[in-house]
Amino acid sequence: MTRAMRNFFTIGHRIILLYTAITLCAIAMVAAVLWYWTSDYDENLYYSYLEERAELITHENLERFKDNKLYDAYMRQRNQAVATPFATQIVLDADDN
Repeated sequence: MTRAMRNFFTIGHRIILLYTAITLCAIAMVAAVLWYWTSDYDENLYYSYLEERAELITHENLERFKDNKLYDAYMRQRNQAVATPFATQIVLDADDN
């Protein structure tokens, strides 16, 4: 080994290389966590935008049916159907002994 290579592998240089590797790994892990959080935030932001847009379009379209008696009857029937359980479902009363 040459003298320059022996000087490079001294204990001080090994410690510097070790701490550099640890620091770079820590920076990479923090960057990965931040990337994961921001990608999740972007997806949630996009889907919340889609939900708001769908709600707005639905509201605009339902304004046409505001005073329609047939539509009102259909919506009452639909709400009752959703609110009542199916015949195959078992409904238990919590107060019943």
